[in-house]
Amino acid sequence: MQSLILDVQATSRSFDRNALAEVESFIAQGDRRKTVSPMALAIPTEKPMNSFDARTWPACFTEWWFGDGAPNLHSQRPMLFEECAQRLFDSEEMEYSMPTDEAQYVASARNRFVKPEIIAVLGGVARRMKMSRGTRAAIGRKGFDADLKTLANSTYEDFLEAMHISTPEESIVSAANRSDMPPKIRTALRTLLLSTSAVPGTEGRKKKLRYNGHANNLLWGPPSFFNTPSFADTYDPIVKLLHDGPSRDAHLRDYGRCVASSSSTPTLEGYLSTSAPRMPSLRRMHEIVAANPRAQARFSYL
Repeated sequence: MQSLILDVQATSRSFDRNALAEVESFIAQGDRRKTVSPMALAIPTEKPMNSFDARTWPACFTEWWFGDGAPNLHSQRPMLFEECAQRLFDSEEMEYSMPTDEAQYVASARNRFVKPEIIAVLGGVARRMKMSRGTRAAIGRKGFDADLKTLANSTYEDFLEAMHISTPEESIVSAANRSDMPPKIRTALRTLLLSTSAVPGTEGRKKKLRYNGHANNLLWGPPSFFNTPSFADTYDPIVKLLHDGPSRDAHLRDYGRCVASSSSTPTLEGYLSTSAPRMPSLRRMHEIVAANPRAQARFSYL
């Protein structure tokens, strides 16, 4: 396995930003993409819609007004899909009004793209692209022809036998390392681990992280501290601040003062330095984290 891992790592290191953009263009079938026109938008019906087509996003979500900011749009400087998704999550709502408006437009402090549905869809597309990249790297490595012949000769009975050999508590890694596992199934499982090494949440990704951690211990020694995330850690003023978003005059406020909002549910801004800030209930904080997963992720990074 060492030679296989080194081949994949060497291939991935050779990818520059242009190479990654080219791979994404192949995945997204760039030749079929069409520019979204703000004048008229034709929504294709009665057929499956392509998540790599820029027209699909404004057709399915009202958050993409006139198609602005939709992934895979033609631009002078192409953006990777993950770069576009991160830009959407980190963008701030613009606010402006016309002189003839009776009431000034007030933009929402929270980003309109920070919704569980949109995050799930964008994350699903990014996950499939990572899976495609890993599969391309796995089948393009040296020696895969022999593995391909082995996989092609695998039958349904071989996989059924493997299910009876492995236990329900076993993972793909432990099942692939069993000595009584059929060689064909062992090859298939190892190929799957190699193809999913960059996909978060998979056994291949967890195995890669363990390898990286072991290598770090050998090179720099064991860590002097460890972090154990807990669900109770979300009961923090920073999570509330990340969920509410910045106020209109956040750049003018003193973030050491307690300032209550005029809404029915008191939301405080500028209270991070207080010794006993007024916080919502623990149940409400759990509801906030469930409704805004980005706030919890940003809090973990901070």
